[in-house]
Amino acid sequence: AINALLQDAYTRECEKSLGHWNQALASAGLSYRLSLPSPRFNRRIGPFAESYWLPDGRPAATASEIAACLPGATDLEWLEALQDGAVLAPGQCAGWIAAPTLKIDGRPLDFEYVRSV
Repeated sequence: AINALLQDAYTRECEKSLGHWNQALASAGLSYRLSLPSPRFNRRIGPFAESYWLPDGRPAATASEIAACLPGATDLEWLEALQDGAVLAPGQCAGWIAAPTLKIDGRPLDFEYVRSV
C-alpha cells in the first residue's frame, strides 16, 4: 500500500512537469502534447502484471502489441548517439544538456556532491 501511495505521488509530480512542458509546446505554437502512459501499461509487478494494457489504458490482446509501444534497438542506438558518451567528471555536463543554473545549497558546479567511500 505504501508503494502504491508513493507511485501515485510520483505520478502527480510527473503530471505537473508535463503540464509545464505542454505549456511550453503551446507557447511555441506546436499542437503536440505529452502525456503519461496508463499505470497499467507494461507492468511486471502488482495487480496488472499478468495482463496486457496499451499506453492509453485500453486492453491489449498480446504481449507483441505492448512490445510495439516500447523503444526498440534503433531507438536505443539513437539515444546513445544523442548522449555522446558518459560525462562523469565533477564540474562538467554532457553536451546535450545545459549546465544547471541552480546548484545545491549555492555550491559551485564542480563541488563533489557524491563522495566515494
